[in-house]
Amino acid sequence: MGGDRGVLVLVALNPTVVFDNRMAVRTSLNVHSLDCAQLEPLWLEAQSVPSASLVPCVRTRLPGWTVADVAVNDGRTVITLDQDRAGAEAVVVRLAGACDTTGTVETPTQAPGVRHYERVERLAGAFSARWYDRFPGGCLAYRLHSTSDAEGRFAVELPSLLGFTSRDALRQALTQRSDARLRLDPGEAR
Repeated sequence: MGGDRGVLVLVALNPTVVFDNRMAVRTSLNVHSLDCAQLEPLWLEAQSVPSASLVPCVRTRLPGWTVADVAVNDGRTVITLDQDRAGAEAVVVRLAGACDTTGTVETPTQAPGVRHYERVERLAGAFSARWYDRFPGGCLAYRLHSTSDAEGRFAVELPSLLGFTSRDALRQALTQRSDARLRLDPGEAR
């Protein structure tokens, strides 16, 4: 009976442990790097959105940028980026199977097979924009926001910072590393 009271006290003092599902919605990988050559987090991203032909990664390290958080769940990955001039959570990127680009303007992109859309929102004393990269089976939605860089100068660095790796490359790397014992896509024929 004494152990039951301990659990009850824990729940009473911290009800979010039981009643808040934020942890279920945002399960952090506890990594602060998402390099395109660091395969383990990329495999988890790929598993979170099995339809996505591309998976986002940090292509180039740029001064002032840090990966604050990477969280994966069934159906999405959320990447939070801090920037020393634009502030904490300057960019939040969400990988999902699809996204709604209504009200955006399509702009050119360097990434093959990717269509890029943008919408800049005018806010007094702040920069706020939504970007979307659509590709077969997936979409990367960016929320850019800064009150310390109201012109959004930090945004021009994003195309150099973030890139993609293909699901096929991740699949091949996992097959090779595991001597064909593991499969990225469970429905894949053996």
